Amino acid sequence: MRVVHVVSILPLLFSSTRGQADQPRPELVIQSGHTDVVTSVAFSGDGKYVATGSDDRSAILWQAAGGKYLQTFRGHTSAVKGVALSGDGSRVVTGSDDYSAILWDAASGKQLQAFLGHTDLVRSVALSGNGKHVLTGSFDGTAILWDAVSGKKLQTFQGHNKGVSSVALSADGKYAITGSGDKTAILWEASSGKQLQIFQGHTAAVLSVALSADGKLAVTGSPDGTAILWEAATGKQLQTFKGYHSLVISVSISGNGKHVVTGCPNKAILWEAESGRQLRTFQGHTNLAQSVALSSDGKHIVTGSADKTAILWEVASGKQLQTFQGHNSGVSKVALSGDGKCVFIGSDDKTAIRWEISTGNQPQIFLGHTKGVNSVALSSDGNHVATGADDKAAILWESSGAKKSQTFQGHYDVVTSVAMNSNGQQIVTGSADKTAILWETAGGKKLQTFKGHASEVWSVALSGDGKRVVTGSYDQTAIMWDTASGKKLHTFDWHTSVVTSVALSSNGMHVVTGSADRTAILWSAANGKRLQTFLGHTDVVTSVALSGDGRMLLTGCRDGTGRLWEIRTGKTRLIFQGHTRDVTSVALSDDGKHVWTASADGTTRLWDPATGKERCRLYSLDAGKDWLVVTPDGFFDGSAGAWRFVSYRLPGTLQLLDDDATRKQFYRPGLLGKVWAGEFRER
Repeated sequence: MRVVHVVSILPLLFSSTRGQADQPRPELVIQSGHTDVVTSVAFSGDGKYVATGSDDRSAILWQAAGGKYLQTFRGHTSAVKGVALSGDGSRVVTGSDDYSAILWDAASGKQLQAFLGHTDLVRSVALSGNGKHVLTGSFDGTAILWDAVSGKKLQTFQGHNKGVSSVALSADGKYAITGSGDKTAILWEASSGKQLQIFQGHTAAVLSVALSADGKLAVTGSPDGTAILWEAATGKQLQTFKGYHSLVISVSISGNGKHVVTGCPNKAILWEAESGRQLRTFQGHTNLAQSVALSSDGKHIVTGSADKTAILWEVASGKQLQTFQGHNSGVSKVALSGDGKCVFIGSDDKTAIRWEISTGNQPQIFLGHTKGVNSVALSSDGNHVATGADDKAAILWESSGAKKSQTFQGHYDVVTSVAMNSNGQQIVTGSADKTAILWETAGGKKLQTFKGHASEVWSVALSGDGKRVVTGSYDQTAIMWDTASGKKLHTFDWHTSVVTSVALSSNGMHVVTGSADRTAILWSAANGKRLQTFLGHTDVVTSVALSGDGRMLLTGCRDGTGRLWEIRTGKTRLIFQGHTRDVTSVALSDDGKHVWTASADGTTRLWDPATGKERCRLYSLDAGKDWLVVTPDGFFDGSAGAWRFVSYRLPGTLQLLDDDATRKQFYRPGLLGKVWAGEFRER
């Protein structure tokens, strides 16, 4: 059985129509998942819960037996590289590349304590069985023992001459072990910080360490292709596990010390500790395995992988019991028709999706690219759409029937961006091959090639009349071109980093550029003069869009926010906050009444430009096979197959309301159209 779920959580009230308006406030749970590499996995002591950490900067708590998502922990500003659970699963600790570790309450998802003191990446964490102590290991060469309640530093373990890559605690918290890039592991007395034993024998870095529950046995894993079982008290090498893997990334040991599991790039292996005999191999991931954990009773293994999933296995049979995975991919681009009634979304899953906003009809899927879709552009009437992708091609489609009209092939690298003129007769494509190309849509004829950038072209814009093209590049410049002659008209050279996004005003008088230097700039299209600089974002500005009247600017940022700016003053009018990962693209309706943002978190969101509040969000699931529209109040609409991704949870608990009776209370057919028209009211 494969059931896998992760989440985005939104507060809501029970419907007052039940006559119980004062009931607890359930939370809507949308079962998506990690959107990046799963770097670390852990079991609770009782084996009921699994925790996963990811490069998407989050950790997730799962129900081991049912594969249900229970909680997401967000607060780190960089990748989560380590995760651990208390014995009863009530506490979760995470370690991150942001140099910190955080202790969380599992039921509520609230941060209980932050551990700040390391001066480099925190790559591993451990939690004592009773949840009272936290151990962190860092590339600064130290491990630190903390009081979980007060956050006080109790002990610093110094002895390695390179970074600490892995840490572990005995079940009673009396012993700590650290593994390091210096090819050694060290056993410590936790209370005193005394060094008890040095384990030397590997010929490469020790990437992973584990201790048996009683602290009598230690296991180490290394890229030298071996794992070693040690007698903790004496430092004696008891067993070497080798011959079946080129490198060992992760190790774990059963509570009784009878079994060892090793993780290598393409599989996990179970070993008999005493004899060193290989018992079973676990293979199922589609990318590199990053982490393994063995339940205390030795009955289950969980593996985490670069394929963004974790898998629960039954040790006795080798059977795959659960796959903990996401069902939505990052959204790379959002584009609006001129009247704002249709929104198109390009995704990492190779699809583009057309949502008919005004009617709320079932979304339409466009399939044709063989790699992720990077860009989407529409004709002003919405009848034609162009897509550009990592497969080096652009495709022109008939919007209403998802019929492929033309394929444009001419770039020798990724197509990063596409734009279309008002009548849909021309498109321009930008590419990592440092060029942009103007095409005639009717016959697919190449009209002009624009060469002049010193590096990749990341973004393109085309004037409504098709007479001007603007390109933005990794070379930190933007260029305006005359389409008839292919000549440069202006070079916009002020940014101090990559120009990630460009836009042209509808009247062709202004150009806007967004950059990795955290700014956006307004330019005169007539003379190339810089008119206004927009300052406020804290990370890369990924996308820019102008309102039809040219009075407002919308920007998206890697900091997870969108911003609406007044062009005249350069001041921020509103900040749109809610995405859990980078905002990759933004779109603004011509009348400025509808703001859309797309994100690597797998959602596309509609915002109220008057208040900055989220109105609804869209999910495309399993490469467009299913879809959902949800509101902040917990109401939803979706395909029949998407109902399985919807559940509700009593706040402050891990209790799920996962039944159709509950779902029916909050199901609202045609929800998107009603929200867009301002007709939806909570009821």
